[in-house]
Amino acid sequence: MSSKKRILLVDDDPSATYILTMISKLNDFDVIPYTDPEEALADFEKGHYDLLLLEVKMFKMNGFELYQRMKKKDRHTKVCFMTNYRQQYLQEFNKLFPELTADCFAEKPGSGQDLMRILQGHLGK
Repeated sequence: MSSKKRILLVDDDPSATYILTMISKLNDFDVIPYTDPEEALADFEKGHYDLLLLEVKMFKMNGFELYQRMKKKDRHTKVCFMTNYRQQYLQEFNKLFPELTADCFAEKPGSGQDLMRILQGHLGK
């Protein structure tokens, strides 16, 4: 069994998904990427991931709804939301997830260093 931390990445922008996946893999994370939130939800398994990394703004289902539905399957999975529209969604985030701290809602990483800060902060790696 792999000792790598497993991340479920969901972003409906294929180029963003590709870049985030490659950066994460180059830094020794095991990333399972999806561009379709409904497919990610259908494939989601309890206890399989160390972190959910979810884009908030997606067309079929936003990241908040996706997490709420995944949380019904595994309430212990850690989550980090990301978006380029953090200020726009901050109030909704605080209302929906009062148990989560602000570090669970990140500005979409602009660089590999930003992404590694997010992942290391959540996974202690």
